[in-house]
Amino acid sequence: EAGLGAVDPATLAELARTRQAIRLPDGADGAVRLAVPLVATHGSATAGVVLLERQPDGVGEEGPKERFSDEEIEVATAFASQAMTAIENARLFGDVQRLATVDGLTEVANRRHFFDLAELECERARRYERPLAVLMLDIDHFKAINDTHGHAVGDQVLRSVAATLRNRLRLTEVVGRYGGEEFAALLPETGLLSAERLAERLRQALAAEPVATDAGPVVVTASFGVAALYSGAEAGAVALLKLADGALYEAKRAGRNRVRVHHDLPTSPLPEPV
Repeated sequence: EAGLGAVDPATLAELARTRQAIRLPDGADGAVRLAVPLVATHGSATAGVVLLERQPDGVGEEGPKERFSDEEIEVATAFASQAMTAIENARLFGDVQRLATVDGLTEVANRRHFFDLAELECERARRYERPLAVLMLDIDHFKAINDTHGHAVGDQVLRSVAATLRNRLRLTEVVGRYGGEEFAALLPETGLLSAERLAERLRQALAAEPVATDAGPVVVTASFGVAALYSGAEAGAVALLKLADGALYEAKRAGRNRVRVHHDLPTSPLPEPV
């Protein structure tokens, strides 16, 4: 903290080596100071330092200084240990939450988490009559990539495609791994026409630049299906994704590396945002 001053590198190295509290030189204001390491429960890494100080006695003048006693250092060390345990538990909880929601290979939402978010967005779009679109894509001839170059290269292709999607979508738009080589994107506040244009830009971006892999550059294309939530629709995310999946099937049947849109809908689309 600002009032305690920085711990010099030599002291930090000593804290990491001994993993024990160190009495620091007095501060410029005459305060006595103590540094207590935050030591990881597993292993010997020092994750941080707790800095404590005791101001001189008296008001407005320097009084007698009282050093931190051995008993106080023991209490401070116990406090630091408890604090480190709390920090590690928080990190562990975050890791568990991440494992439950993120696909480990591509670092986009996993299928279950994507469906949960899609249901929430569908409910919001219906309630407030806001546009919502989804797109689905399938990497063309992905089995041939695996068969020719191996699954490690296939994994590199999957990660590259996921990164392209993340980098070209807005923060409010959600990418998920739908399964295997299929991905889906949830597009709030986006109508059918805008979603179709976005899908075409993504298709062109994937086709324009081969993926750098351990086996050399690999040309990657993808087929896209697009659908949008329409006014009066009572269906949820599962039905909406099924429409996009049907459009994706049409794109693959038409020759792959193209975009197809689901137009066969009984009611009017929700308006594009102004």
